[in-house]
Amino acid sequence: MFCFHLSANVVSCRQEGENISAESTFQILLKRIEDQDKKIAAIETTAKADREDLERKNSILEEMIKRSDLRQKKLEKTIDDLKTEIFELLTGNVDTVKTSNVEEHSDKKQTVTIYERLHDYDKHNDAQSRQVGVPGKREQKRILTGGVSPNHAIAFYAYLSKGESVIQHHSVIFDTVITNVGVAYNHHDGVFTAPTNGVYVFNWNLYSSSHGDLVSELMVNSAQKGGRRSDSLRVEEDHSSSGTVVVQINQGDVVYVRMHPTASIAGFIVSSGNYQSSFSGWLLA
Repeated sequence: MFCFHLSANVVSCRQEGENISAESTFQILLKRIEDQDKKIAAIETTAKADREDLERKNSILEEMIKRSDLRQKKLEKTIDDLKTEIFELLTGNVDTVKTSNVEEHSDKKQTVTIYERLHDYDKHNDAQSRQVGVPGKREQKRILTGGVSPNHAIAFYAYLSKGESVIQHHSVIFDTVITNVGVAYNHHDGVFTAPTNGVYVFNWNLYSSSHGDLVSELMVNSAQKGGRRSDSLRVEEDHSSSGTVVVQINQGDVVYVRMHPTASIAGFIVSSGNYQSSFSGWLLA
């Protein structure tokens, strides 16, 4: 009888141990399933955020394209109107201009020069519209009709009239011009075209919005000559960054500011009445 009771107790203990082991295994599997559910939920959340960010960037890009097309149409209309007015002026005064009158002769010559410049500018825009790329490529280098004498001062200063959203590879157009001695800066596309060879100084300043991160670079043709970062990604305030570059360039080289083509870009550029994001440059020697 003693041996029988001992065997029964052993069997009972084994069964109880197996039940405990099965319950522990079930809890482990349940915990793993919960962990997997959490990972899947996190991945879904990240994917949703990435999709929303991509849709936002696409929306910004589409809006920028629309604005660019509108500006181009307005500019083309303005050029056509100017060409028409100048042509009418030329055809109306061509028989009455007196060569003996120095002042009238000077006015006539100036009018013809303006007309020729507009014609050359029109041909240049047509050539650019056939090319794919961004401003600054060597094949898009601009040629200035008449040029500017090296003895003349060359300097410009422009700023953004209002803040704007940006994405990677976005060229910043500083549309409000304060100074443009030598008329080498174009506020329609934000590009400075060197009217003569020399050593130039360029400065740009950008304010990033709160929770923004702007990585910008100064370009000469298709080559980067300087870069800056304005990082306010983790704070509730605007930050600014400025860069200065001294560089030797040739006549016809183009200089502009753009967002970095691969660095992460967040937020938007701030420019208001209290402080402006700006771009400036001048001929040093």
